[in-house]
Amino acid sequence: MVAPRRRVRHASLYEPFGLAALEAGLAECALVLNDIPSLREVWGDAAVFVPAQDDHALSRAVNRLIEDAPSRRQYGRRARHKARTYTLTRMAAGYYRGYCGLIRKEASTSAGAL
Repeated sequence: MVAPRRRVRHASLYEPFGLAALEAGLAECALVLNDIPSLREVWGDAAVFVPAQDDHALSRAVNRLIEDAPSRRQYGRRARHKARTYTLTRMAAGYYRGYCGLIRKEASTSAGAL
């Protein structure tokens, strides 16, 4: 007996950042992503966006990049450039600023309680 075919989606419906996209971008791969706010915010013009859960749009976008080598290379370069901005140093600095802000807020709240 043959199992029925299932439709399999690999594009994320929820992705707070997108580590798989980051790895692909660092490898200079063109990105085709679901058009969800978090991915649009992270990748901007460095990716091709398709409506979420639209298998035909996803297929068309991937096939278009397969057939259009200059566009594929351009998106790959954009993705790599964008991916390289997400560094460990930048992440650590962001956490540091966040924690400093929390400490200042806690200190001012504590001082006001005295």
